[in-house]
Amino acid sequence: MSEKSNHKNTKSENKSLLALVWKRLGQIFLGCLLFFTLIYVIFQIPAVQNWAAQKITKSLSETLQTKVEIDRFFLLFIDKLELENFYIEDAALQDTLLFSRVLMIDINSNPITLLRKGIIIQDVRIRNAQFNIRKAEAAEKNNLQLILDKLFEKDNPQKEDKASKPFQLGVEHIYLEDVLFEKDDRVRGQRLKLYVGRGEFEVNELSIPENKVHISTFYIS
Repeated sequence: MSEKSNHKNTKSENKSLLALVWKRLGQIFLGCLLFFTLIYVIFQIPAVQNWAAQKITKSLSETLQTKVEIDRFFLLFIDKLELENFYIEDAALQDTLLFSRVLMIDINSNPITLLRKGIIIQDVRIRNAQFNIRKAEAAEKNNLQLILDKLFEKDNPQKEDKASKPFQLGVEHIYLEDVLFEKDDRVRGQRLKLYVGRGEFEVNELSIPENKVHISTFYIS
């Protein structure tokens, strides 16, 4: 009789513990949901959007050592960003390197993916944009490559830290709409204009510091 009573008590304790665990998990989930909802609501306030745009602009300008402008910043959801009138200047020529009326970024917010693979951008959407890619005489790299080197600190030994991991960035899909590419390579004497009405690219591998891009499928019209 005593053994049966002990067995029932053990089962009752297990059920109570399981119920407590589920209750705590529910509270954590609800807390996270409320937190992200609050962040989303806050970023719908125009003053907060302007503040965020100024912070991003300042950070990018300092990193790239050139003029960067963003008119408006939208947080469409916690992992979806939209930049309006995004501009990067060619510091040497003081002319446009990139201007995009709309730049949308969809980030994979899975925490396990962030820890294992770094930042994975699921979709990049560029609309109504122009790239002016120029390479001056006797230059080894064009202006876009120089900007990317600054962004990823490829050639800055003073900032290298053996204990730190390199910045990891992945892109899965790139969508272009109404985009003009202009290339002026004075080293090779090449001038090129390419207009893309619509373009879709599926990226398998992207390593900007190593200048390595592997595109599995693409469509351009």
